[in-house]
Amino acid sequence: MKNILKKIILTIILLILVKNAAALGIGPAYKNINFRPGLNQIIALNLYNTDNQESTLTISSSGDLTDYIKIKNKSITLAQNDSFKTVYYEINLPKILKPGTYEEIIKAAEAPKSLTKSGTITSSLSVTHKLTLNVPPHGKYVDASLDINNTNFIISLENIGEKNISDANAEIIIYENKEKIFNITAKTLALEPEEKREIKTAWNTKKIGEYNAVVIISYDEFKTKIERDFNIGEIKISIEKIEVNNFKLDEIAKLDIYLESNWNKIIKDVYADVIINKNTIRTESVDINPGETKVIPAYWDTKNLNKGTYDANVVVHYENKIFEKSFEILVSENNVEVKPAFNTKYLLVSLLIVLIIISALFYQKKIKKNG
Repeated sequence: MKNILKKIILTIILLILVKNAAALGIGPAYKNINFRPGLNQIIALNLYNTDNQESTLTISSSGDLTDYIKIKNKSITLAQNDSFKTVYYEINLPKILKPGTYEEIIKAAEAPKSLTKSGTITSSLSVTHKLTLNVPPHGKYVDASLDINNTNFIISLENIGEKNISDANAEIIIYENKEKIFNITAKTLALEPEEKREIKTAWNTKKIGEYNAVVIISYDEFKTKIERDFNIGEIKISIEKIEVNNFKLDEIAKLDIYLESNWNKIIKDVYADVIINKNTIRTESVDINPGETKVIPAYWDTKNLNKGTYDANVVVHYENKIFEKSFEILVSENNVEVKPAFNTKYLLVSLLIVLIIISALFYQKKIKKNG
């Protein structure tokens, strides 16, 4: 009988532990980093309140790296309506560590609970995060950074180890939509301890779009990698033209708006507003493929509309940007002609420039005359 009672109690305890474990989560559960002399890094951990329970947690660390770990939030309270809260810990590594693998456990634990008055068994919550540090045996380290300005690449290298590096170079590989389209190997250089140098190179292209650069830095017998997305030019959708076919006055006219993309990736959720006579007609949303000219229709009700010329403004919306163009719409009984409107803004700017030049010449002539 006693054995049966013990088994029942043990089962109840296990069930409670499983339930409590599911009530609290941590992410990420694992973090792997490679050694760099003097590395300073702040790591964020999310504590998830999956069971909507209020709890106060203590954050602690234990393991091989405790001397180099600083907990930013040693205590945190999760309210019932908190889905998660973020805590941070900072790692500060020395310049030298023995080669090997180091592990540290970051633990978030609730204060231990005791038996309730009714005799119900409760248990405390706890979750752990594991940090793994890999220290290689060679003692050579290069800190590399990448700066991209349009098609110009600057790779900054710093020897943060204690040994000379005799041969450092960089290979730049460019990808477009995951397809390799270009690569170049930059010059070789040497680095003494604590020395900083730059490798500069350029990609001679006029192709507008979004690209991915992978830079592989080789230094003596070792390698490191930097990856970066970058853009050349600006994403733009322009209005090529507007056409209207099979038109009859007093019916609904279909305005076919031709939109052209200059980008090398799909532009999603593109739509246009057509403003005529202070009335706005909104088109459907479409996706435009790389380099594609897409036709989207706008439907204009011409009931009770008089023949004549109407001003239309078309505003294209895409990627939190707009492209705007004005048109003149010439309406007759059985025909609609749409043509770009004359832009008076540029005329006024041109006239202003001419007036400034004339004034400057007149003033110069007057000075010479007086002189």
